[in-house]
Amino acid sequence: MKSENATNNSRATTIAILFTDIVGSTRFFAKHGDNDGLSMIQQHNRALFPLIEKADGRVIKTIGDSIFAVFDNPADALCAAFAMQKKMEEERNENKFKEPIHIRVGVHYGLAHESENDFFGDAVNLAERVKSSAGADKICISKMLKEIVKSDHRFKFISIGSHTLKGSAEPMELFELISAPELTKRSLLKTLLFRAKLSIRKNKKSAVIIAVIPILLFAGFWWWMTYVMPPSPQAVAVLPFRNLANDSNLDYLSIALTDELNTQLRSAGTVMIRPTNTVMKYKGKDWDASQVARELRVGTLIEGSYIPSNDQLQVNVSIIDAKTNQQAWAGKIEGFLNNLLNLLDQVARQVISQLRFHFAELQPSRRYGTENPKAYELYLHGLSLQQEITESNNSDAIRFLEQAVKVDPKFARAHAVLASSYATRFWWNFSNDTQWLERAEFEARQALNFNPKLAEAHYALAYALEGKGKRSESIREIIESYKLDRQYVPSLTNIARYSFYVGDFDRALSALDKIGEIDPTQNIHMRRAIYLYFAEKPDASLSENRIAESRANGVDEMTFIAFTYVWLKDFVSAERMLKKLEENAPAALSIHEVRAWIYTGRGKFAEAKKEMEYFSSRQSWGIAQEMAALSALQGDKESALNWLEKAVAMGAPSYAWFSSNQFSSLRGNPRYEAVLKKLNADYKPVRAELEKLVINLTYAS
Repeated sequence: MKSENATNNSRATTIAILFTDIVGSTRFFAKHGDNDGLSMIQQHNRALFPLIEKADGRVIKTIGDSIFAVFDNPADALCAAFAMQKKMEEERNENKFKEPIHIRVGVHYGLAHESENDFFGDAVNLAERVKSSAGADKICISKMLKEIVKSDHRFKFISIGSHTLKGSAEPMELFELISAPELTKRSLLKTLLFRAKLSIRKNKKSAVIIAVIPILLFAGFWWWMTYVMPPSPQAVAVLPFRNLANDSNLDYLSIALTDELNTQLRSAGTVMIRPTNTVMKYKGKDWDASQVARELRVGTLIEGSYIPSNDQLQVNVSIIDAKTNQQAWAGKIEGFLNNLLNLLDQVARQVISQLRFHFAELQPSRRYGTENPKAYELYLHGLSLQQEITESNNSDAIRFLEQAVKVDPKFARAHAVLASSYATRFWWNFSNDTQWLERAEFEARQALNFNPKLAEAHYALAYALEGKGKRSESIREIIESYKLDRQYVPSLTNIARYSFYVGDFDRALSALDKIGEIDPTQNIHMRRAIYLYFAEKPDASLSENRIAESRANGVDEMTFIAFTYVWLKDFVSAERMLKKLEENAPAALSIHEVRAWIYTGRGKFAEAKKEMEYFSSRQSWGIAQEMAALSALQGDKESALNWLEKAVAMGAPSYAWFSSNQFSSLRGNPRYEAVLKKLNADYKPVRAELEKLVINLTYAS
């Protein structure tokens, strides 16, 4: 394969690269002659080319008996490869050739350079060598490609061991693709998408670009959500209950009923339940069941409504089978407004009883924590307010929860949510008074005194302890919280975060994958891109960052995606994200941060320093560590050291970042080495706790 360097007119892009060749073609030509040999190759091409196009791929060229094709989506490449082998088997069974023809296929995913409708680079060379490692009728893929699609359970692989490939410094583990979805006929939308992309590549200045960009954006996201990420039949989502009376005094029940039903379902068995904060966006909105099921990737939806009548409340509940878009069950439960505890218990029992027809492992479980209806009602008020954090909501939540534990001092769940509310007051900068952390720790320990197996109580305690600088104790409580509730996303989020801080990238990525399994609406790709960058896997990082960009929501996500593009030296993409930030949040301080990173990456240090003036005065360890990294990359060692020491003194925890190549200019400096030594020592007990943890990624298949 060609190994030319990219030309000035080339475009770097991550892409799936597929090679095939015919096993024994030289012998075929020798036995049957050139005419029959060429006829055999032409017939082979006619059989396989349509499959490549059907999978939205492009045939770049043929090289003798070999096909070289590329695909924007790695899943498409695997589907095409599997279809090719199946097609060749059909051709053999129908005796289409003078003698049975067998092919081998290799697929890789990486950064390649496109120029004049051809692709060059190490990734192309590696893909060809991966193909050469495949046997007849086999499909061989690289580990990188397997990692990209591993969350898509439609694909099955087996390891074929480590192989020493020509040009590769170290042996590489390769995999055989043994199962993949069948190719289906392209919809009109996918056809438009494919034709538009071809038009753009053939004539980049054509006005067709203007017309197809909205189609590309919509179609790409739609196809990813509906085809690459199909609904999981073993997952359930409880949607916000509708307040049919529009009674503002009862509006808190919309989320409180949802959250409590989620809690009872999680404690009843091992069915995957989508978190409450994931479904909150549907509150008060009209929705289509099939669309919601696709978005949340669930096989079952639970929806309901409630309406008061004098001193009673009627709750209507339905279970919807997302596959058929049909109502599987509907029930009506009535109870007294002054005893919501009993009413919700009836709702939970009936729902679980019906779901057991689909999920036999579900067992009714009363996990309320109190027998006092008044305490429970006050708790529901506070719980609802904590779902949408504002300073006002936080204050009101604290007021309700303090009343709840006063009415029932042994109500562990109320103590736990009160502890989180206190800690939130400090962490969200509603107050700088560290007494809130003391109160949070006290309430969390009260909760654990009454119920030591309460996951949210362990997490609340961790929340308070981290604020007090007790990291090893905090991670111990986070891990305990996860062990008690394997679907508790806050615990997994912090396990990923701490694993990254200490440089345990595999564990960090596993935790993110688990979060994505529980809550597929989370943009875990943003953090996966960051972690993979620091793990020195730039190709995989770039791929994840592009997915993250397609799902970006909010200033923070766009900012970190832009940072990662800069770190990967993809300045064109970074500037594209900067433009989005400028359009969506023109007053955001992060615009100056992104500009500072772009200028630094391009070597325009004077311009970067001007942008840094906008945020350098902010008092946070996040800004301090960012200033340290920028200064180090600019070669300003003294400023970098000062900022680094300040960041660590303020609590900056990221050993992985500080020990990365971004700080290579400081290596060997005694002050820098002292900072790393201190962080390494601080994290030794944290690493020890994390190493005991096993994250199961097949919790609900």
